[in-house]
Amino acid sequence: MTPTLKIPQHLLKTTPKYYIQSSSVDRRLVKGNLKGKKILNIGCGKTMVSDVFFTLRGAKVISLDLDMDQLKQARLKLNQCVQEKSLKKSQLPHLVLGNGESLNYKDSTFDYIVTYSAIEHTYDKSSIPKAIAEAIRVLKPGGKFIITGPNLLNLPVTILSWLFHKRRNVPEHRFTPRSLRRLLTSQGLIIEEQDAESVYIIDKDLIETRFPWLWWLPKVIFRTTSKILEIMNLSKAYNKTFGMRIGFRARKTK
Repeated sequence: MTPTLKIPQHLLKTTPKYYIQSSSVDRRLVKGNLKGKKILNIGCGKTMVSDVFFTLRGAKVISLDLDMDQLKQARLKLNQCVQEKSLKKSQLPHLVLGNGESLNYKDSTFDYIVTYSAIEHTYDKSSIPKAIAEAIRVLKPGGKFIITGPNLLNLPVTILSWLFHKRRNVPEHRFTPRSLRRLLTSQGLIIEEQDAESVYIIDKDLIETRFPWLWWLPKVIFRTTSKILEIMNLSKAYNKTFGMRIGFRARKTK
């Protein structure tokens, strides 16, 4: 069972409102005693919630991203946590500028490799297998590879996400549970667990700032859709097939 840890509110309050979900598949997939374990988070972004969750469990975390601006924002938030005394300096992850497709680490360095909602933003989809192979290279034999990404089969979110990222000119590749599983097993990884989660609210702020034209639709549509998603979210079988975000924990055999 995943332990309950106090994540600093300074980190949590910056999480986008539309990202409120019934669970956290990212952290659920990382199990076991993390004390002294080396974790590499590829495509960490600025949020830092998962990274700090791991350091609080005793892990040594390297948070890697190729976007310097994201890392600067992450550093500002972490420093504020230290100033507020909600985190100690020893509990901070180590931020590193780098590219997941060419990692500057020796073979078999890490106990865990995690990459959360990052792989879908690779500019060239054909390079995704190479990026996964590179992550596996620096993973120790018996180490765990944890990955999450957007589910193509969740059509409402797929359509809204396509509109959102098209406007921002940001690439986004989506996966079915089967295709993401195949990406891992084709590299020799053994799947240990599949998990998923679904959005069960529709955020007003997101619609007002990104899709204001949706407010022309009758409000009952939003209330009804939210209620349907909330009910469906209770079903693990539904989530594993149609959940908004799907994830796997896989083991490197040798």
